[in-house]
Amino acid sequence: MNWYIIYLIILTIAILTGFFRFQVITASNKCFLLLVLITFITEIIARQVALSGASNFLVYHIFTPIQCSIAFLGFYFDTKARAILYTIPLMLILGLILSIWVQPLPSFNTYYISIELFFFTFLSIVFFRKLLIVETEIKLRDFPLFWISCGLLIFSVTNLFDLGTMNFFLLLNTTLDKILTYARYFTNYILYSSFIVAFLVKQNTISDQYGK
Repeated sequence: MNWYIIYLIILTIAILTGFFRFQVITASNKCFLLLVLITFITEIIARQVALSGASNFLVYHIFTPIQCSIAFLGFYFDTKARAILYTIPLMLILGLILSIWVQPLPSFNTYYISIELFFFTFLSIVFFRKLLIVETEIKLRDFPLFWISCGLLIFSVTNLFDLGTMNFFLLLNTTLDKILTYARYFTNYILYSSFIVAFLVKQNTISDQYGK
């Protein structure tokens, strides 16, 4: 059983868990459920394109702005921070500009991914800060976005260097490249496993706590 099969199994469990809990999960979690579903479809398509001998970079040029936008929407529904909502069209436009004029095919879209991972890190830290200062008796583990933020933070910090320099390391076959690749596999498992936990825990949002 290779890394790809394990990855698909985790994604499948996340999708099934999300659909099983669909009636009770928050609007934020429904966004992240959609994100997992699109990720699953994208990885299947990317794999098939790669097996055909063609480059699958176009798939990720399309996927990453969609991924970023849905994740931002998930953070917005949980926090009600309008600044996040206003950033979504800007990130879509930025993805288009970078993919057409700055880093077009056959390059991997490392610039956009680096910016995306930076924002994921920033949003996760901001969310943690909100959890620390809000007056509530609800435990951290009972906020679904806490788990997703943990997964995003671990994934983003671990892979910022790797994915940000992908075009360079694609030309090499070094020990460092192999270490970074396996780190990416492992943090992918952590990220999407955090979605499973988020779908299963009590469905509290930070915006509800500030509204009390």
